[in-house]
Amino acid sequence: MQTKWNSKITTLLLWCTLLGCTSTNNSSPQKNEFQRIVTALEGIVSTDIFGKKPTIPTTESILALNEQHSSIFLSYYNDPATASIKPNLRIYRFLENQLDQFDYLGETLSAQSSLERGGGNCITLAILTTAYANLVGLELSYQESQSVPIFNKQGGFETLSTHVTTRIYDPTFVPEEGTIYLERPSIEIDYFPSRGDWRGKKVSNDRFLGMYYRNIATELLQNNEIAKAGWWIHEAYLLAPEDISNLNTLAVIYRHLNEHAIAEKIYKLAMEIDENDIHIVHNYRVLLISEGRLEEAKILEDKLLTLDDPSPFRWYEVATDAFNTGNYTRAYRFFDRVIEKAPYLHFGYAGKARTAMALNHPNEAEELFQMALERAWDDSSEQLYRAKLSILETY
Repeated sequence: MQTKWNSKITTLLLWCTLLGCTSTNNSSPQKNEFQRIVTALEGIVSTDIFGKKPTIPTTESILALNEQHSSIFLSYYNDPATASIKPNLRIYRFLENQLDQFDYLGETLSAQSSLERGGGNCITLAILTTAYANLVGLELSYQESQSVPIFNKQGGFETLSTHVTTRIYDPTFVPEEGTIYLERPSIEIDYFPSRGDWRGKKVSNDRFLGMYYRNIATELLQNNEIAKAGWWIHEAYLLAPEDISNLNTLAVIYRHLNEHAIAEKIYKLAMEIDENDIHIVHNYRVLLISEGRLEEAKILEDKLLTLDDPSPFRWYEVATDAFNTGNYTRAYRFFDRVIEKAPYLHFGYAGKARTAMALNHPNEAEELFQMALERAWDDSSEQLYRAKLSILETY
């Protein structure tokens, strides 16, 4: 199910400088070892270089609604006319009715601000949903997911679309004795889901709230307010120090503030949490290259090729970065990974086709664009691939 919010993506930090996607913890350390890492991070992470701390809202204020908006929702929710509707469905219908005229805004907003401004991004929708659920005590869970990649570059930072969905559980559900349930009955609140969405693991409440602060940090980075962004990502880090995306963003900020030693220590500790996280390995490699440590960077580049991340989107990120930096041979190999993980999605073939063109292999590019066209499901992609094929016919 979905609300009629007029978009399906939110922008989180990504590539060659920065990343913000769900990590896959295939090698999570034991509890004591993890505590050792968290303790080590506490001795490294410092806000001294960020300067004066700006005003940052508390998690309670992010989820708060004023008396007027609370009253409007509660009047609907407690109306005898809606009493026969399951509680979680009542929230869904209220959102569907109230948000029909909302506009997509790239900004991450609090629940109250989203109502005042009439819009917000995907994280904002999840925050507003949480605010309503909290008013009536309904249980929620969150799941991060990725859609067909849409890149945007601003202020020297490249971003990729990703989003989070919110699941509201049915409080009236009573399990039958002796029956095993894979999932309790619930309703999912989402932007319009698209074919090919890849779902990650569930996100804890603290990690979800940390995403709010991390998104604001992203927006500040795009405005080149790097030190200020440091304060916001620090709030996310305090909520969820185990979140690889928070550590990644912290390290990127330290690197841009010329604190390479701190950034490297964070990357190393993050790799102890998950040595197979594509984002950490990639961005650590970027740091090494910036310092001219090419042999060490080569080791991490080789390591990237051995990883087995199941998400085609994260491989697309790596491949796109390689392409944008002119490393076409490397990009070609990573686009192969995209196709391997998701042969039914068009953008892997299109990326490999662009790379084949850059390598002066027009016949192969034509074949790949044809394969991308056969898998495209939206008009804009179809038009793009037909245009590319028309150009290649002249070769």
